[in-house]
Amino acid sequence: MGPDPYRKKAHLEGYASRAAYKLIAIDNRYNVLAKRRGIVELGAYPGGWSQVIRRRAHQARLIACDRVKLPRLDPHIICVWGDFQRKEIRDQITNLMRPIPTDLVLSDMAPSISGDRLRDQANIRSLAEHVLNYACLVLTSPRGALVVKFFQGEAMDPFVTQMRRHFRAVKLFKPDASKKRSSEMYVIGADYVLK
Repeated sequence: MGPDPYRKKAHLEGYASRAAYKLIAIDNRYNVLAKRRGIVELGAYPGGWSQVIRRRAHQARLIACDRVKLPRLDPHIICVWGDFQRKEIRDQITNLMRPIPTDLVLSDMAPSISGDRLRDQANIRSLAEHVLNYACLVLTSPRGALVVKFFQGEAMDPFVTQMRRHFRAVKLFKPDASKKRSSEMYVIGADYVLK
């Protein structure tokens, strides 16, 4: 295999990681970053997505969370260091966003891969459901949207069905920057159904 063109491009364009081009592709296709006021980004390390958000939605308040401490890429990114699955971390994110309404939740989180397909499917579904439940708590506008990483497999259809209960439009997308051998997909929910 030759050199990774996205890694080289990220270096040349000043992005912290090649993953930046995944979010760029998602935004180019679905316009998820337009006119946002409050954005929560989960699984933010090493910061490529945060940089894209700052360049494309610079007016929005951005809370970026990861278990790994984020580098100081931009003084306007509010970083939260901790495990999103812990209630105190979720509460911290929510409190830092106030009084700005959250209208977009992005998650590039993934569990550690065990190699056991059934276990990996169960783990990604559990993580994605945590993100979906959080999004349903904090989204306050019918413009609300969610982008969440998932792995292709038997757990995907039930999760997409769950997403359709909360968003009027749900799409599946695999950016070109995703490695060909990777089973990752992004589930994109738009037009949040207010309860």
